Amino acid sequence: MFLLSVTVAFATRLEQLVPGTSRLSAEDSGFFFYYSLLGNDITSEPFGSLLSPDFQPERASVRIRSSKQILLAFLSQQPSLQVHLCCGSRSLGSTEVSLSALAALPVDLDSRAATVEGAFVLRPPKRVQLPALPPDLQPTVGVAVSLRREDAPPQVQPAAAIGTPPETAQVQKIGLDIRFHLETKEKTLE
Repeated sequence: MFLLSVTVAFATRLEQLVPGTSRLSAEDSGFFFYYSLLGNDITSEPFGSLLSPDFQPERASVRIRSSKQILLAFLSQQPSLQVHLCCGSRSLGSTEVSLSALAALPVDLDSRAATVEGAFVLRPPKRVQLPALPPDLQPTVGVAVSLRREDAPPQVQPAAAIGTPPETAQVQKIGLDIRFHLETKEKTLE
């Protein structure tokens, strides 16, 4: 059994994704991050400000029953994980994290986790034209994607450990036994 985990840990300079002429209201739904993890739609807890995004790191994980070779082949053929910053039903910007790069890491999954992590630049949708920004002013989101054997020790622990085991729901996907759960610092969500 393997664990594939995605953690959204932080965000910076998100206000750069909104043109000065636009007005956004976070009153109704707030701002949040959205991505699809192997067919499961994940949204973070909403936060109220692009200027100072205040949210707890959140980790979504899937348990995958597979051989190492089949799992790595499967991940190498998957499209990149797209992480969107949203307000309501609108994507303000997105970034991509390569799952095939995760599968290609030279790590012995029997003893260690393979991890792709960093501060990924959020790009506005193609329909929105924003001025070019220097690298130190670009909006970013901190994401870590990790793959490990379930009984191997995790090496990335951005979210605090939770005292009770998370609820799991079984999902079948392309012959793999996948179980899904989402953890936050304060609670476990189904």
